[in-house]
Amino acid sequence: EQALLYLNLALFLKPDFPAAQSLLGGVYETQRRWKAANKVYDTINPSSAYGWNARIRMASNLDRLEKTEEAITVLQKLAADYPKRLDALSTLGGILRARKRFAEAIGVYDDAISRLGEARARDWHLYYSRGVSFERTKAWDQAEADFLKALDLQPEQPTVLNYLGYSWVEKNMHLEKAQKMIERAVELRPRDGYIVDSLGWVLY
Repeated sequence: EQALLYLNLALFLKPDFPAAQSLLGGVYETQRRWKAANKVYDTINPSSAYGWNARIRMASNLDRLEKTEEAITVLQKLAADYPKRLDALSTLGGILRARKRFAEAIGVYDDAISRLGEARARDWHLYYSRGVSFERTKAWDQAEADFLKALDLQPEQPTVLNYLGYSWVEKNMHLEKAQKMIERAVELRPRDGYIVDSLGWVLY
């Protein structure tokens, strides 16, 4: 409540203040007040340093408001207007996966990965996310290749270690290797119930 008070006071004194506008939108998001957050983000000058992130956040909030098609349209336009950026596509892929529209998500991740040039460690999440989408559409060979690529980029990423290890266990494949991967994931993230559960499953 104090944050809201001071941010609104700052904006009363200086209405065109992108840093305060962005912070205020973030507070509203924390309170799950998606409409209020978008109303604030919409006032941020698109050319400011905060403008791009504001539009990405607005699209995410539209999805939370069950206006998914509007969110998709916004993100597609952002991706088309800025072909060297990946975050609009990454956000769009996440929305489609959450909505179980995995085949569409694969196409979005294909586009994002095609923009990479040479993949770097920080790009692991694109291959992981596409791998999840492939796995959910029963395209295991492609999914496995993407998980392995994600681990090649980020060998100690616990989410990928767990997902690939668990998937191998479910398919009764590479059980010893899967166990080592899941054990390492537990070491890296010992309080993650999903990962600890995977360890129990491979031992079983």
